[in-house]
Amino acid sequence: MKKLLAFSMSIGLSLMAGITVGETELKHIVVDANAAPTARLAASNLQEYVEKVSGVKLDIIADAVEATGNIFVGERADMVGDLKPEGYRIVAKEGNLYITGRDSKSVVIGIRNPWRRPEVYNESLKLGAFGEAGTLYGVNNFLEKYAGVRFYWPGELGTVVPKKNIKVPANVDEGNYPKFKYRHIWLCNFNDAPEDALWYRRIGLGAKAPVQIIDYNYFLTGAFKDKHPEYLALVDGERDSGSKCASRGGGSLCYTAPGCKEAVAALIIDFFRTHPEHDYFPLVPGDGYWRTCECENCVKRYDINGKKDDPGRFSYHVWEFVDGVAKIVGKEFPDKYVGCLAYESFLVAPKEIEKFSPNVAVMFCMNRSSMASPVYAKAMHERIEAWKDKVSNSMFTWNYYLHCWKPWTEMPVFFMDTIQKDIQYEVSNGFGGEFIEAESWSGGKRPGVTYPATQHLNLYVTGKLYWNPDLDMNALLEEYYELFYGPAKAPMKTFITTAEKFWNDANMQNKKSTGIFEAVSVKDVFDNKKMVLLKRYLDQALAAAPAGSQYRARVELMAKEFATGSQVVDMMTRKLPETVVPFTKDIIAVDGKLTENAWKKGEALEMVAKDGLATPHKTKIMVRHDKKNLYIAFELQEKKTDKLKVDGKTRDFGEMYLDDCVEFYVMKDRTKMGGYQFIVNAAGVLWDASITENGSRDSKWNSAAISAAAIVGDKIFIEISIPLVDIDVKAGDAVYANFYRSRVVDEGQEFACWSPIFKHSHLSPDYFGKLTLKK
Repeated sequence: MKKLLAFSMSIGLSLMAGITVGETELKHIVVDANAAPTARLAASNLQEYVEKVSGVKLDIIADAVEATGNIFVGERADMVGDLKPEGYRIVAKEGNLYITGRDSKSVVIGIRNPWRRPEVYNESLKLGAFGEAGTLYGVNNFLEKYAGVRFYWPGELGTVVPKKNIKVPANVDEGNYPKFKYRHIWLCNFNDAPEDALWYRRIGLGAKAPVQIIDYNYFLTGAFKDKHPEYLALVDGERDSGSKCASRGGGSLCYTAPGCKEAVAALIIDFFRTHPEHDYFPLVPGDGYWRTCECENCVKRYDINGKKDDPGRFSYHVWEFVDGVAKIVGKEFPDKYVGCLAYESFLVAPKEIEKFSPNVAVMFCMNRSSMASPVYAKAMHERIEAWKDKVSNSMFTWNYYLHCWKPWTEMPVFFMDTIQKDIQYEVSNGFGGEFIEAESWSGGKRPGVTYPATQHLNLYVTGKLYWNPDLDMNALLEEYYELFYGPAKAPMKTFITTAEKFWNDANMQNKKSTGIFEAVSVKDVFDNKKMVLLKRYLDQALAAAPAGSQYRARVELMAKEFATGSQVVDMMTRKLPETVVPFTKDIIAVDGKLTENAWKKGEALEMVAKDGLATPHKTKIMVRHDKKNLYIAFELQEKKTDKLKVDGKTRDFGEMYLDDCVEFYVMKDRTKMGGYQFIVNAAGVLWDASITENGSRDSKWNSAAISAAAIVGDKIFIEISIPLVDIDVKAGDAVYANFYRSRVVDEGQEFACWSPIFKHSHLSPDYFGKLTLKK
């Protein structure tokens, strides 16, 4: 009899409503037809996941047809009046459930990347990175708390969906809001990566509007170039509308030119009149700002002979101008901000300015993962404290989670404890939020989180901490290991905690006190012995996770990414390549045909990816020399020769590096800058430049090099001869060099090289190979 009763009770449980509030079954999702797009998306997501969890599909209707049993989704004036920006509220009463929040109906985008429409708005989902989406946050949090759903990384594999009835207490009244008003991590292009865009909001990222603080000089120099050239920086006797001052280009301003502040302020005022949804306008020198205006008045405000790497060399020069412009803008828009990065040569707070105008916004550039280093953290905190004393109420950080970039790609870099400590520090010191560079797409890969296994955990934790900086990190991670890896929980926990310890231990030894990229190198953190240990834990996890399960698929993806990272660690311990360049007596005609005997005899070098791994498209290099010239021939395998990108038609075309092309760098010393760079595109057009001691290119320098290209079948042949005298080389010399191929066609830019450099920048002489010109 007892067994029969128990059986009948189990049947009764299975027949209960899929979702209840108290004892009332919920049957409908009610969302107004005129609700904000994010509220309608929230209703759709709620319907989807309630069905996945409970097996019951709720109807979505515009008006309630019954007095009870409804889930009302969307902004309700009677419930959101006292909510803080982007906040939400979940209320259960009288047999109904209300999920409401502050919602924006308009599309909010910015003026340049990374805030342009394709980057921050998905047209099909009607979902953006910006604009209040309180209801959507409310639904996401409801699904987590009451349905047990977890969104650990984008897409189905990254989502935990339990099977159960969903029960909500009868008298719930709760809510939350983000402790940072600006929480923008550049992890996807919204329009091209819908799952990633959804995940962006599911982990709590967003803002009412972008805090646009980034270099935007090309807008200003473009406005002044013709009518007021005197507003442009004077460098080497010429006005800078290009890259004289900043390696990124865009030109630069003369900050002391009479009328310049007023003219810049007028442009900003006009922007705020036209775009009332925005509160911030960027006034930032270009990236790679190593020189500035050399007019008499500007030179008085900085040390023209100062150290190139001094983080305060141009601080007063830049920030006095920003402050002056902000004061003018503040007369009409006291609640709008003029923002500048604390970055590079203007990172430190200028001692000459005691207090900034209240509408100056500072975005302090730093690397969060490096905050695991006590030396780095102390230096950054001291700089931040100096800024705090001068800025009224608007400080942000620009951070970097670029372990998806070479050389860290697909390596197990975890620093969750550091993330929490740093966000707690920022919240306690009044920061308004941050921007994080975390973009990982490249080549033809989708513009989303390209390496979800190794990237997701740092991103997920960061999003959670924006809403609750003091959350119990141990509890969150224990739950993560349990829910995400199931039977493989123990070895996966050991894998992640051990990798995090390797990161922390390496940073404890670091003495670097500045910089925006990692303060430690891959070799500081990982070696073959450590990677073997970590692989052992992954093997244990694979053995523990049932075949065909999601647990197994998640571990397999981590193991797949880890395997690539391990190969790179192995490659980095290998000796840099060396070759002897043969001397030839043959006369070589530079025509792209490679018919001379010189090309048929001697060694051909093979290109690999930047991380030393094989590339899908093979490239060979041959190097020869005679008494006067260095000859280089490239043989590029290419099946899509009809789709080559060759925008460069004339010598020294400014964006030749974006074409299908090859490059050659040569310098005499691996330990410092100074040398030469040559680019030849698939049409045989040449670009050349000398490289200065600080790494800038002077493209006005021209060699007597000649180049040519030819296409034969599925191969591209590129040939170049360079006078030895032009690059300060003679027979018998040993020089350091690298060769690159940029493959674009219709798939996006991918790179190959001779000597693996394990990083983003081609100009990495510490990884260049050695060429010895045979006498």
